[in-house]
Amino acid sequence: MDVVKVVLKGDKKQNKLFNHKTFPLFLCVHLFLEMGKREEIMLNATPVFMRYGIKSVSMDDLAKELSISKKTIYQHFKDKNDLIESMIHFRLAEDQKTCCEIRENALNAIDSLNGMISMVTENMGNIHPSVFYDLQKYHPAAHEIIVNHKNNFVLEFIKNNISRGIQEGYYRSDFDDEIIANLYVRMTDFVVAGNMMVNGERDFKTIYHEVIAFMIHGLISEKGREYTQSKNDKNA
Repeated sequence: MDVVKVVLKGDKKQNKLFNHKTFPLFLCVHLFLEMGKREEIMLNATPVFMRYGIKSVSMDDLAKELSISKKTIYQHFKDKNDLIESMIHFRLAEDQKTCCEIRENALNAIDSLNGMISMVTENMGNIHPSVFYDLQKYHPAAHEIIVNHKNNFVLEFIKNNISRGIQEGYYRSDFDDEIIANLYVRMTDFVVAGNMMVNGERDFKTIYHEVIAFMIHGLISEKGREYTQSKNDKNA
């Protein structure tokens, strides 16, 4: 009953309305609203950090961008580290869910891989170049979450995709799936880190597309090439 007193203190008449039968429902609604606000802050904060970088955006800046008070942010997150880590967890969980839906709905391994690549391109295309450097230097725990995501979920996704593609006959079978999956992750890291330039400029979408297209070309069999060409012809 202490929780009820904290939430409803100061109104004895109102407190009588919340007896042992109605309290569980009230608490569920209260917690749902609180979680909803926390999720809302994370959703709205993500594009701000992605657009301007993480270090350059203070909690005051963020509150102004979100049109809420800094106090509201601190009611849901103990500090900036907590917000960044929670935001990364939330975003990666959403990405994993999307990847699983893409895999389940894809007609074959090629469509599944292309769907995942399209999602990555969309997510990463507008990220400020300093974001990953900021995470690594100033928010190592959040950066470690991303590393674990790549070394576990992404690697397994690619390995499973390769296994599916081989079974379907769309991929060659004369290579090591562990090496190719790791190669994908390392190539993506290399591009994201800004280590490749096109005409002196860093263009993630263009570079990533070309690198992955090169990788896929090496993966697919003759059947896979025919399928890819037929799709390209239809989309032309």
